Amino acid sequence: MSEVKFQKILKDRLKGFTGFCGIEIDEVSEGFSRASCELQPQHLNPQGKVHGGMISTLMDVCGGTAAIYASKPPRMIVTQSADIHYMRPIKGGVMRAEARALKSGRSTCVVQVDVYGESEKPAATAIYEFFYTAAPVEYTTDGGET
Repeated sequence: MSEVKFQKILKDRLKGFTGFCGIEIDEVSEGFSRASCELQPQHLNPQGKVHGGMISTLMDVCGGTAAIYASKPPRMIVTQSADIHYMRPIKGGVMRAEARALKSGRSTCVVQVDVYGESEKPAATAIYEFFYTAAPVEYTTDGGET
C-alpha cells in the first residue's frame, strides 16, 4: 500500500465523531495500533473521571485500526462485539490505547485493546470482534475512493 493510500485511510478514520472526540492515531503497523486523546472537561463524567463511553470510543477506534491493518490488503471493518472491563478511573491528562490483533480471518478479526491514563497500569481492557466488509480499501492517487 502506498503512503498516500495509508494516510487517506488514517484521515478517514479521524472524521466525524472520532475527530469530535479529539482522538489521534499515533502508530500503526501490521495488526497493531496506538491511539491517544488529550482529555478535556467534556470527556469527564459528573464525578470528574473519564466517561466510560469516551474510553470505549478510544478502544473502538484503536482496535478497529489494528483490525484494518491485520488484513492483507487492508479492509474496512464494522464492530461486531466488544467485551470491556473497566478497572480503574482516569482523571485527566492524556489517555492512550494499544491494540493488537489476536486472530484475523476471512470475515472477522479479534483484537485486544488496553487503555492507560497517566499511570502505566491499565485502566480498561477489552476484546473486540470486528467484521470485515466486502472489499479491500482502495483509493485513487487524488484521494477519492475507487
